[in-house]
Amino acid sequence: RGPIDLSQLPPLPYHLIDVEKCLQNTEYGQRTIPYISSYGCPHRCAFCVEEIVNKRQWRPVPARTVLKEWQNLIKKYKADSVAVYDSNFFVDEKRVTDICQGMVNKKMKFNWGNANGRAGQLSRYQEKTWKLMEKTGCAMILTGAESGSQSALDFISKDMNVDELVKFTQKCAQHHIKILYSFLVGLPWSKDPQKNNEFVAQEYKATLSLIDRLLKICDRNRYTYYIFLPYPGAALFNRAVSLGLKYPKSLNSWSNYLMSPEDAFHETLKQKWISAHDARLTAMLTQYIFGIMDKDTHDMLYPRIKSSLGKLAFKVGYYFALLLVKIRWKLKFFDFPLDYWIFSLIHRYAGIL
Repeated sequence: RGPIDLSQLPPLPYHLIDVEKCLQNTEYGQRTIPYISSYGCPHRCAFCVEEIVNKRQWRPVPARTVLKEWQNLIKKYKADSVAVYDSNFFVDEKRVTDICQGMVNKKMKFNWGNANGRAGQLSRYQEKTWKLMEKTGCAMILTGAESGSQSALDFISKDMNVDELVKFTQKCAQHHIKILYSFLVGLPWSKDPQKNNEFVAQEYKATLSLIDRLLKICDRNRYTYYIFLPYPGAALFNRAVSLGLKYPKSLNSWSNYLMSPEDAFHETLKQKWISAHDARLTAMLTQYIFGIMDKDTHDMLYPRIKSSLGKLAFKVGYYFALLLVKIRWKLKFFDFPLDYWIFSLIHRYAGIL
């Protein structure tokens, strides 16, 4: 079947679901509604399956349709913001400016965020586009930063350099747009476990050094760190298999294999390019260090607590954790993580964090 022209499709049938259950409390809205405005991505990241699934084709919903649907969703469901779940929202700068200018013309006043984009491309956007994005309430951009190591970026065919990421961060800071960075570690460098450990150590050092640079530009961004997972169809999957990956043979087995930092915390590590110690470090960085260091975390979580005693306990606990996290980060000391284990227990059983 050939590519689908999304402009010919009817609006998404939101009426078939209970939209109230889908509204989210985000950092940029209390009633944020999810929306998809394009399909696919034209780039060639070696860890991604876009090349197989969508043949690196990008198919957008026209700007005029996006505007009409956003306007309708905000009014009909009393949403106050839109979360954009495209694989790559920012492929076409003209479409972005058309959407933003349309919002200005129609006096559409609400925040939009979660929009995924490549730092290299966004760093080359015109200044007038950035001003329009800020004016129309662009609150957060998600970007795959992947690594502070240029060798790692080249290895995964990211087609981006570290300086572009820094420039992108400066642009977002200038226009008061928050960034959610996604980093990756544990690539299939070699069959030799010792060499892999050396590569992982280099990745960590380069990435944490880069994050230090980015924090100096803006301290209100969020950083996430994930462990590489080889997906069938991605270029790095074949390399992983050639290096000895024993991948699942059934759909059910794949569901158990899928790995996240939470799984690493529970020691369900099932691949060979990162040690259990480094997997737990990755989880600690994402869930605890970066989460507490993000200054918006407190402001987002505090209103969810109803009792006065609970609010007091949260405030004391948060600022004590922030002090510990800042010390750990400054010293780059992540051993003996008793504070992280306590944080994890609170997260698991109290449901606050």
